[in-house]
Amino acid sequence: MAKKSDKTKTYSDSNKTTINGDSGKRTKESVHNLKAGDKIVLKDKEYLISEIVSESTGEAVIYKIEDANKNTLALKLYFEFHNSENEPNTEALERINKIEDVDILNLIDFGTGVNKFRGKYCYEISDFAYGYDLLSIDSIKDKYSLDFIEKELIPQIFKGILRLHENKIYHCDLKPQNVFYIDKEQKEIVIGDYGSAKTFDFDAAKSSRKTTTVKGTDFYLPPEQARGFISEKNDYYSFGMILLHLFYPEKILLNVSEPKSLSHAKLKQIIERQFEAKSIIDYNPDYKRINSLIEGLTLVDFKLRLGKDQVQQWIKGEDVEVSYRKTKDSTDSEKTLVFGKNTIGSVYDLRDYILNNKDWYADLIEDEDNRGKFMNWMLNMYEGDRSKRSTFNRIVKQYSQDGIDFVADAVIRFFIPDYPVVFGFKTFDFENSEDLMKTTAQAFSYLISDLWGNSSDKDLQLYIFRYEFALRQLTKNHREAKKILNILYNELNIKEKIKRGVFNYQVFAYTLVSKELLNAIKNFLFEYMPVKLSINLKKIDSEGILYYDFEKGLSEYFSEIGINNVLSRTTDEYIKIVPYDRYHTEKIFYDKTIDHTIKSIYTKHRTEKKFLVSGLDLFEKKFKSEFEKLFKGLKEEYYNLKLSKKLRKDIKIRKYLNNIKAVIFKNKYHQFCLAYYSIEQINKRIEKILENEKEQLLYERRKQEEAEEHDREEEAFHRSERRSIINIVLIIAITFISISSIAMFINIFDYIKSKRNFDNILEKEIAVQQIDMVYVKGGTFTMGSEEGEENETPIHTVALNDFYISKYEITNEQFCWFLNIYGSDTVKEGEHKGKKMIYYTSGKEKWLWKGYIEDYSYENQGINFTEKAWRPRIGYDNYPVIKVTWYGANEFCNWANGRLPTESEWEYSASSGSEKSATKYAGSNRIDNVAWYSDNSNDKTHDIGEKESNELGIYDMSGNVWEWVEDCYDKDYYSKCPEKNPVNLTKSSYKVIRGGGFESKKSDNTITHRGNYKRDSRDTDIGFRLCRDKK
Repeated sequence: MAKKSDKTKTYSDSNKTTINGDSGKRTKESVHNLKAGDKIVLKDKEYLISEIVSESTGEAVIYKIEDANKNTLALKLYFEFHNSENEPNTEALERINKIEDVDILNLIDFGTGVNKFRGKYCYEISDFAYGYDLLSIDSIKDKYSLDFIEKELIPQIFKGILRLHENKIYHCDLKPQNVFYIDKEQKEIVIGDYGSAKTFDFDAAKSSRKTTTVKGTDFYLPPEQARGFISEKNDYYSFGMILLHLFYPEKILLNVSEPKSLSHAKLKQIIERQFEAKSIIDYNPDYKRINSLIEGLTLVDFKLRLGKDQVQQWIKGEDVEVSYRKTKDSTDSEKTLVFGKNTIGSVYDLRDYILNNKDWYADLIEDEDNRGKFMNWMLNMYEGDRSKRSTFNRIVKQYSQDGIDFVADAVIRFFIPDYPVVFGFKTFDFENSEDLMKTTAQAFSYLISDLWGNSSDKDLQLYIFRYEFALRQLTKNHREAKKILNILYNELNIKEKIKRGVFNYQVFAYTLVSKELLNAIKNFLFEYMPVKLSINLKKIDSEGILYYDFEKGLSEYFSEIGINNVLSRTTDEYIKIVPYDRYHTEKIFYDKTIDHTIKSIYTKHRTEKKFLVSGLDLFEKKFKSEFEKLFKGLKEEYYNLKLSKKLRKDIKIRKYLNNIKAVIFKNKYHQFCLAYYSIEQINKRIEKILENEKEQLLYERRKQEEAEEHDREEEAFHRSERRSIINIVLIIAITFISISSIAMFINIFDYIKSKRNFDNILEKEIAVQQIDMVYVKGGTFTMGSEEGEENETPIHTVALNDFYISKYEITNEQFCWFLNIYGSDTVKEGEHKGKKMIYYTSGKEKWLWKGYIEDYSYENQGINFTEKAWRPRIGYDNYPVIKVTWYGANEFCNWANGRLPTESEWEYSASSGSEKSATKYAGSNRIDNVAWYSDNSNDKTHDIGEKESNELGIYDMSGNVWEWVEDCYDKDYYSKCPEKNPVNLTKSSYKVIRGGGFESKKSDNTITHRGNYKRDSRDTDIGFRLCRDKK
């Protein structure tokens, strides 16, 4: 069976991916937040994701999907492109979509422009290639025999290229990973993956075009494509490199058993031989026929490269001629380079030719004849040093992709290291400079003031390219050049560091330069050159934070070296003051604190006091003025405190007052922050004391009323009991003594006993009073989370009235009170009449649910019905009630003079209401402190209140059992709910559940997590708690 190809490890393949390629099935979410089992809608059509095939590819994720008709397809979903030029070509995809050919992978649909997924992700939907790509094989040698390549692979790939070109499409990224076996047997071959495809408008053999976007894998791309030149010969070059890879793997791979392990060293040799007009490898002479095809398709000169006609001849069995235009032997000894009308006798002639001839690159580099002459001329000039030729070839290859201007400057500087640096219309001679800092200042002052605003990003990159290249070619001042480049790299966040000599033909800084990075270039100058600094104090706040303007300027240095431009930068800064605490007088306090503060500013900005130009005197005056304002304000705050004798006796308030007095009356100026903090804490303490007193009065009044009500109920209960006994006695008295009368007496006694059976609680009011309630003061809070699931967003503000909520989840015992007094386990009246409220067992029966008989251990934690009454299982009175439907929870709350909490009331209570904390779970950031969940519950519920409460004294709002709330479930409700007392009462069969349960993972037990369940369903980890409005 074919193994899937992990294309992401191939040489320099950061841009592209394959339709089907990666090892192993992915189960986690992709970077698009999609996973197997999810549904995705593209252009109003729904698809099911069955597998994430590959996602570590650099630009896209590959999904295996099914459409509505159960057809298996491949979805290539790109990452977001930040440059629209890099997106797949819409016109090319439209043309490919219309092609119906067995040699082209069928493109079923695609999304670009306004049709992107989620408005930002381009995509392609194609047939699924069950045999995967050409490298998805067990052995490259076994699979790609000469017979298979000649009879199967070459004809089918050629037909695919032909069909694309007939439809005026260049593929532009042919390689083994973009050619697929459509069948599992790996016989039917198709070309696919069209993310780099381009269109043209004329005959393919005559048409060429330039492009600014170059994508693909270096090994398979022809040299001219790296320079943005595209023609039909590009795809044929890639075709030849595919054949080289498959038929001669030992010539290009590090390890033949690993088909994707391209060798950098072998690729380098191939490139050098191409430019020397030699065969790219030493071919096996036994295979002359296929050798000629590979050799002809991979010629570096596209004018000589084989194309459509020659490949057709080869397939028909005819021989094809491979032609290298070789130079004459006499050229090696020539000291003058002559080509066309051009004569070059020295490197300076070469410089002038490059600068004055716009076609120099095509004539000198791309033309095979002229390039051969040029290489021999260069060898002669350097006395046969072939390393120079290799270096030159690397320079051309490396910088061609940036543009001809970059290559021109690099080539000139290769031959003439002291060539001046050109910025706009000015030149700067770094090689002969006696002061690199001065020359750098002159160049960059001109760049920033005269060129930056009117230059493109490409222009600016070229200027920095010239500057760094010049520094790396210096014959002296190497230490200074190293210092300059390291500072420049640091400001541009380039990880490359120069540890030894600077001489190199490889430069880095220019690649990251853009118009938006002007401040980074200025900072480079500020770090390198002697800046002068000034600080302007703005204010000092009560927390001891000093805010100031910090200005860096090069004006003084520029003036010294004759530059008239002003270069400075001002930033808003702040620093924490550390007051001096060892002083005897106010003056010493100010002097020492100011001195410490200025030293802290120097340390923060990594500078020295000598660089401060001016402002110290003004700084000291403002510093004293700001402190005097603070001390004056502190006194006013202190004398405005209105404290009764009772409040002054409060221990905490007394402590805070002492802190304030120490500053005002004992001149402990360094404690001014503590004094201001104490003022704030006194006001908070007063507010809390008054609130507690108010709550205490309300609490005592409520308890008194409850006690009086209880006495009245007790008296009524005893009167009722006495009347029952009198009635029994009267019945016995008027009945003659007989066996039948005795039996009647026993039945009557049993009836009374059953009515009083459950803890002697018959009256609803007595039962309801046993439920502990916690008062929650209303207020405004932020609901939801950006760190959770999608239905927890957006974060929004909610305002709630005061309410009460039960301290614990409703227990088995409390729900049995309700059932025994209510007299039914279904709703008896109202809109929900007849709805089942709870599921339980009778005696030793097992639970029957959805046609299955199950014997869960959870059953022993619930309620059963025995001896004509509902009772908790023995030992589980205080366990939360389970297997209760939403209808049961709702009816209990109505019966208990309350209601279910709304979703917002639940979250507000869980996060401690007006005492809202920033904890992740209800009462703590450590889940084990407050919740029973999957890792610690031992797969069962637990007694209520065993874990810690939250700050309101409410228990188990995270874990143990999920809790029904009033709201219907809508995943998008947060985006449209009202701010004041929101509750979602829309018709829905699903209700919200909150808090997580003993079977839930950690993330389900957070304060903000939202679950949902059908209102008529139940489970072994779903319960509820009671809520009441404040009257």
